[in-house]
Amino acid sequence: MLPPPKDPSRVASAARAVATLAEVFGPRMIAGQGFMAFSRNASFRGDPGFAEAAARLPDEDARFRVWALHVLDWAFESSAKVEGSAVFFGTMTADVEFLARAHAGAFEGRDIVRLGENDAAAPRRIAFLHLAAKDAAIELAALERLSSGLQSGAVVVVEDFGASALIERHVALLQFFRARGMAPLEIGTAQGIVLWR
Repeated sequence: MLPPPKDPSRVASAARAVATLAEVFGPRMIAGQGFMAFSRNASFRGDPGFAEAAARLPDEDARFRVWALHVLDWAFESSAKVEGSAVFFGTMTADVEFLARAHAGAFEGRDIVRLGENDAAAPRRIAFLHLAAKDAAIELAALERLSSGLQSGAVVVVEDFGASALIERHVALLQFFRARGMAPLEIGTAQGIVLWR
């Protein structure tokens, strides 16, 4: 999530600059969601499940969200050995469908739960939690409700954790995790990753 440009007349110039970089670096460049990476291996693109799922994405998603989806994919897979459900809170349907395609067999054995702000029920054991409501009050209420079910070793991914446009949310979530002895890892895609313990 990017804040609006300070000078809208410069947006076209910036877009041309990014296009030029893409010509120079080709597939070794990944850009999107306020994130650019150059000369990276991005070996996840060669994973057959990931590549097939990415090929079904709309062009814009494939180009601009591929690294963020890789992080989500990694977190989902990393939580597979932890006993519990995979919980998606405020998550776009497209992201859940992406993971279902990337992990076709793995999804069959896992309890996949999609929750919204008004859902009272929650799994007793949670191995993976994806927070994407992008609202501090809503997400903090969800974390309070779900935290007792988060198992040691569970992976929590917070979308737009590092987005400067959502700084108040960032601070509130940071305080929540730090009060419980955990420090979220803020990465270049603006996602935050927490290993629950």
